[in-house]
Amino acid sequence: MPKKKLTPEELTFEIEEILGTLKESDKHDWAKSVMKISWSDRPATVDIRSFNFSNNRPGKGISLSEEETDSLVNLLLENEYGSLSSLTNAIEKKKSRLSILKGTDIISNKEMYKIRLKGNPYDNRSVI
Repeated sequence: MPKKKLTPEELTFEIEEILGTLKESDKHDWAKSVMKISWSDRPATVDIRSFNFSNNRPGKGISLSEEETDSLVNLLLENEYGSLSSLTNAIEKKKSRLSILKGTDIISNKEMYKIRLKGNPYDNRSVI
């Protein structure tokens, strides 16, 4: 059975985190931002979207799953987008997030992938 399309009145959202602003409008209260948003009590997605923060009103944009966000970042990096300093900062942040409290052990990508899949009954991909 297909999901019921929500009317604008039924659509709710909660901004969980504002990751950054790409562009602010000089004339209006709109900004193109990257945010983590939960739509209608669903799991949060990464959204690239115009947003009027004065009126708490979302505009046109795109919602990306974690996997789609990773694919977009990888695609941009492979095509030489992004600065070297931003890339270096991102690597350091990711290393600190993946650090385990005991010693200096680092969780490998394979282990992180297992953690992401663990407990998800809808994901039938095998872990290599």
